[in-house]
Amino acid sequence: MINTGVDITLVVEPADREAALRAPKICGVCGISTAVLQVAPDEVGKRTIAAYCELTGRIVFADEALCQRVCRAMPVEAKQWVAEGKDEQALAKAIFAAHRQR
Repeated sequence: MINTGVDITLVVEPADREAALRAPKICGVCGISTAVLQVAPDEVGKRTIAAYCELTGRIVFADEALCQRVCRAMPVEAKQWVAEGKDEQALAKAIFAAHRQR
């Protein structure tokens, strides 16, 4: 975990870390608290993912491939979104979309 939050969970790979840390700041101005989880390409922290899925109930992925990889390891159901890009604006847009659909 690289950022704590309680409304939305954003899952990214290490290469997307910087944009993933800026996106919650954009959303935070509007009162959206975003947890950011960084997963290694070869490892998914099942317990951490499960805990945040249960906490927030909404999970945003930086891309479709990451979504497919992590979803196989998710033991808990959560609503899912995939960002249209990996820059902070695309990630923030996906976070806002997830927040609107409670």
